[in-house]
Amino acid sequence: MILGFLAAGVATLNFATAKPGPPQPEPVEVTTEAEPEMELIGEWTVTEYCAKCNSGSAHQTASGKRAEEWFTAAVSRENYKRYKGCRLYVEGYGTFEVQDWGSVHGCDKNKWIDLYLPTSKHNRVYDEVKVYLIQG
Repeated sequence: MILGFLAAGVATLNFATAKPGPPQPEPVEVTTEAEPEMELIGEWTVTEYCAKCNSGSAHQTASGKRAEEWFTAAVSRENYKRYKGCRLYVEGYGTFEVQDWGSVHGCDKNKWIDLYLPTSKHNRVYDEVKVYLIQG
């Protein structure tokens, strides 16, 4: 660019002889992944289990997969038939996949979820929390 200086010390730009700058990148369309839709399936009692509760190692679940901390969930046999492989959002805990079934004493037969966590207080029963089925 050629700059000319005026008596007042203000710079002017001579557009006739200015060189073009580097090529500008094409605009990129930014898309955001839509939030998954969730359907409230009820208020369930949360319990927990861990590897220590299962002879010190992760066990094979009813789905054939090995239990994973903060991912695997067990439900009643009836709910396992309905939700096997589904992702559930458990309020206060996060997203889990239904991979196992079992039974928990002292809970409503079909309104509990047992979460596989790093450590647990075996058979500890927590408050009821909202559980959502994640669509898609």
